[in-house]
Amino acid sequence: MIGSDINGVENRDVAIMPVDMAKIGLSLVELEGFLIGYEGKTAILSGTADSPDHNFWIAGMKEAIKTNPKYKNMEISTLVNIPPLQNGIWHI
Repeated sequence: MIGSDINGVENRDVAIMPVDMAKIGLSLVELEGFLIGYEGKTAILSGTADSPDHNFWIAGMKEAIKTNPKYKNMEISTLVNIPPLQNGIWHI
């Protein structure tokens, strides 16, 4: 979490606070569910296939949709991992 309104040192502009990695996937699903009325197909677009953080978040999203009744009408239909640039061009 990055915030500019966090209490503390008066001359600090921004503080970077630790997050609970286990809650990120659920938080992403909750936000997306809110935006689509908790029903419909959705896609995940990830910046990389080999980032442990991204993969952990994606696994959390899949688990939330699979196990939480609130998201029973939501489905992840597609997962796209963007490959790295090759000579300044994405080859998708």
